[in-house]
Amino acid sequence: MIQYCSPTKTLTEAQVTTAKARSRLELGVHWRRLDAEAHLGYRKGKQSGVWFVRWRNHHEGGNYKQEPVGVANDINDKPADGMLTFEQTVRTARKAVARARTEAASQAAGPAPTVRSAVEAYVKERDARERRRTGRDVRSDAGTKLRRYVLGQEKRGNQEAVEAAPLASVHLHALKEDDLITWREGLPEDLKVTTKQRFVNDLKAALNAAWSRLSADRKKLNPTFLAIVKAGFKAERIDDDDVTVARDNQILTDEQVGAIATAFPHTSQTYDTSSDPFASGSSRGPLLRA
Repeated sequence: MIQYCSPTKTLTEAQVTTAKARSRLELGVHWRRLDAEAHLGYRKGKQSGVWFVRWRNHHEGGNYKQEPVGVANDINDKPADGMLTFEQTVRTARKAVARARTEAASQAAGPAPTVRSAVEAYVKERDARERRRTGRDVRSDAGTKLRRYVLGQEKRGNQEAVEAAPLASVHLHALKEDDLITWREGLPEDLKVTTKQRFVNDLKAALNAAWSRLSADRKKLNPTFLAIVKAGFKAERIDDDDVTVARDNQILTDEQVGAIATAFPHTSQTYDTSSDPFASGSSRGPLLRA
């Protein structure tokens, strides 16, 4: 058995797959191949051993990268809290290397996109659309609101300066559902639910558009991005007060509708709407409901 001592030397794998095999090893570092350019390391100490992983780096920051994985379970080969078996370590190490490689490739392609960059691109597009529509140099309503509640804005005329929301600095590959929920909860309480939903729709559109522009490597960093955006922007439940207002504004009261239904019982039968150009949904429906 030859230990892996230098990147230029050939690796001969050590017997580290079981606790019993590791117990026979000398103190020091022992290696196991993960793939052509990555190796799992086991450092045996007097009391216990630890796992780490090392892989070749083809980007900035040195020829090789290294990262700790965890404490080795040198007692047996069963899962235990706070310790990793060989099989557990291999799975963890592979994920760590895959993510590190993807991040390195992403960084090499340029600055990592953020919520800010996504919103700025969306606002630029919406403002351009509004200028084409009006023929004047104006800002879109979406751009105005997203600047105020996401990007932040400098003092303009009677408008006070507004700091950017913490969400703006979040990298897209690190975006979490909690980031979006926290932003929503931070919106002014006096805003109507429908107004908030318009903000949500614009921000959701900005993030979805940004995702479509990401490279394949950057999409790998957060493969559940679209699901996170969808979950973080679920439509809010309308307050009971809003429902009450809507019912108060209806033309007939419940009592009036009930009185009509009682006086004219045959009007509650169903009718065929297949030939009605104004009907929608099912082909048959109630003529009058209380």
